[in-house]
Amino acid sequence: MSSTHEHQIEPRLYINNTFTESQTQRPLFSPLNQTTPLTYIHIANETHIQTAITSAQKARGWGHATKRRDILNTIAQRIEEQKEKFAWIEAKQGGKPIRQARSDVGEVVECFRYFAGK
Repeated sequence: MSSTHEHQIEPRLYINNTFTESQTQRPLFSPLNQTTPLTYIHIANETHIQTAITSAQKARGWGHATKRRDILNTIAQRIEEQKEKFAWIEAKQGGKPIRQARSDVGEVVECFRYFAGK
């Protein structure tokens, strides 16, 4: 898929609000081109998994429903702000038409808004 809308896929692990590298990496291919990897994604080891579990347990106490609503709405807003980037990544990685990928990203935004109570 050749396009002027090339977007970088973040290959690192995202743990405790920080991008983290791993010693183990695997290639990520587009369904349209199985010979050249899009990138090499980092694979979590036991230490990464335990750190992620611990940070998730600490973050678990979202408190009042208002705070949860605000967090989910912020996630929806951030995805929407970069919807074109996410759509191109989804199209490239999933081998689907960009029109369908844009629709999929829109549905993700709506899911976050739904669970936020909008």
